[in-house]
Amino acid sequence: MSETPQPGDRQHAGGFLQFDSDTLSPAARFPAYREMYAGGTDAEQIGPAFHARVSAWSLDRLTIFERHLNDVGHHRTAAHVARDRFDHFTVTLVIAGEVEVDHGAGFVVVPPGCGIVYDAHKPARNRFRNAHLYLLRVPRTVFGDLGQHPSKGRMTKPETTALLIDVVRVLLPHLATLDLVATGHAVDAIFALVRGALQPAPNATDTAASARDQTRLTAIRAMIEADIGDPDLGADLIVKRSDVSRATLYRLFKPLGGINGYIRARRLHALRLSLMDGHEQRSFGDLALHWGFRSEAHASRLFVEHFGTRPGSYRSAWHSAREEPAPVREMRFLDGTIDTVATIDAD
Repeated sequence: MSETPQPGDRQHAGGFLQFDSDTLSPAARFPAYREMYAGGTDAEQIGPAFHARVSAWSLDRLTIFERHLNDVGHHRTAAHVARDRFDHFTVTLVIAGEVEVDHGAGFVVVPPGCGIVYDAHKPARNRFRNAHLYLLRVPRTVFGDLGQHPSKGRMTKPETTALLIDVVRVLLPHLATLDLVATGHAVDAIFALVRGALQPAPNATDTAASARDQTRLTAIRAMIEADIGDPDLGADLIVKRSDVSRATLYRLFKPLGGINGYIRARRLHALRLSLMDGHEQRSFGDLALHWGFRSEAHASRLFVEHFGTRPGSYRSAWHSAREEPAPVREMRFLDGTIDTVATIDAD
């Protein structure tokens, strides 16, 4: 077994992104907030007492936002949808305050303790007053076998939502100390709760099969994270080391882009975050080998294919953009990574 790489994607106790309108002058507060969200939505001030405090954490296949918002709304227009082509769902979990959402049929209230799922393929609006909430950006594949995607805005079940809110609340302070494997387990747990908050109660046979598959998937994902730096890591090695057949392995990872596609996605994610790390002094070639690519050329080609720029240019641009407000730069990164898995070629 190869030595576990030290993750370049360090989590910070305060979150990857930090924005607090109270740290700015009154005249600058809302314009700064609007600029931060301009990549995916139009922010709208809906009252005189605008306030916003936002933190975000970029995890494996998941982005978590914690928001404290007052007198502000967002309008994701058809033009935004056509331009950014986001391919994920958002799960809004309301902890306190007034939250209203409009997914095309008029505004509805989402009370504290409840949640609603929204498809980023669709235009939408929302409004917040004295609101505290979590927002989860979730890959479309998480809902793949629920029968239908919750494309029109679907309320979650209150009892499961309450548990989901508690799990997120407990998880966030611990992210600074979790390695890639532990973070992956936490994300799996959140996805299971999100799915449980939407789907009808399954029968006993379906429950047992689903639990068995989830156990296998979790174990294999942990194996992948632990051995991500091994260039020989692939279907053959995983089948040899696990208790699953090749057919079962392909079936489990099909919603995640295939087993080889999933491994590539994890390597590219780690490589990109390493390039963003201001403390990382190794060359791109050294980083590529560290994260399990067989050559610098192979890693560079995949990087260009999936991120649209050469690794050196990406690294230089990220570190030279320090004059930009940090939340704007960091939100752009979050917007650019949420759908990465969906772009990786399947087997």
